[in-house]
Order: sequence, then C-alpha cells, then structure tokens
Amino acid sequence: ASLVVFGSVREEEETALLPVLLRLRDERPRTDIAIAPRHMHRVEAWCHMLRHAGITPVLRSSLMTPPASGAVIVWDTFGELGALYAAARAVFVGGSLAPLGGQNYLEPLARGVVPCVGPYLGNFEWIGDALRQQGLVQVVPDADALAGALLGHLERPMPRDKVLERFMAWAEPRRGGALRAAQVVDELLAMPTQEGDR
Repeated sequence: ASLVVFGSVREEEETALLPVLLRLRDERPRTDIAIAPRHMHRVEAWCHMLRHAGITPVLRSSLMTPPASGAVIVWDTFGELGALYAAARAVFVGGSLAPLGGQNYLEPLARGVVPCVGPYLGNFEWIGDALRQQGLVQVVPDADALAGALLGHLERPMPRDKVLERFMAWAEPRRGGALRAAQVVDELLAMPTQEGDR
C-alpha cells in the first residue's frame, strides 16, 4: 500500500491536521497513514482524537505483521523515522503549520521523498530557497493546501532517484561545516598567548 507520513507533528498543529487525515482517508481509502508525534506524550492524545473521529488507530508497537490496507498507525516507538520516510510516498514534516519554527525536512529528502511543510520554517532559514526552487520541498500556506499537496504527491511522486540526485547536488558543497569549525577552534586553542592576555 502507499504510505503518507505525518512526521514530527507538534501538539499545536494536531487539530489542523485531523481534517487533512480525514480527507486523505476519504479520497485514498487504501492508503496507509502514519502519524509520528514529535513528543511521545502526545501518542494517547492522537489515539483519542482518532477514535473520536471514528477511526481505530493502530499503535506501531503492536504491529508484528503489516497492517490492513488503509490503516492509521500512531508511531509510539523511537528511532524509526528515517525508515518510515524511506517507505513513504508522501510526507508532511511537522512543527511548520503553527509558528513553531519547523522540524528537519532534510531527513525525508535524504530518503528520496519530497516533503510538504507549512509556512513556519524559521529554524531552517539557513537552507534558503534553493530546495524550493528545485521542487525539492513544497511549502503550503495551510492545512487545506496541505491535503491537496499530499494527494498530488500520492498520485505523482517525483522518482526517488531524481530526488536523491538533486538533493545530493545541493548538499555536497555544504558538507564539512562541523569539521571546519572544529579545526578553527583547535587552531585558536593552539595559538600561543602573551602574558597578560585574558
């Protein structure tokens, strides 16, 4: 089955995302949906909200075999977000539909999936507009637009090899910043000091 991932979703955007999820289920009933809350204490809140909407959620920790087609899975385990993005056909990266600064949308790109994000991306301004201009991230203004964007990605995903090729071309000249910063600090620490310097 095709899979939509709502990754690193924050509490402040949950109520906006529920109608998106319901629309996806209405229009793509055989598509699996995975919700990975940013904070584990929101797992039960998601389960309650889904049950109230008439959906029986499946906890990731309870899965021993693949779920039935059209399942809504609430991710209650750590360390699997990368693999989840790698299995997805469409991705929303949270923290971006409410003014929270966004979460890391480079993770799905590194798995060959173009992510959808909301407009609040202050934590990632350093990335700039290059990825958006290359079609490697889709910024949506609100939840309604997000639903349409995710449906579009389900229908016509960019081929993973093309996403990875473009992403690696963007990332390659930006690699090594941490190593260079450590080298500069090391050089500064090795400089002789004059007596009286503080």
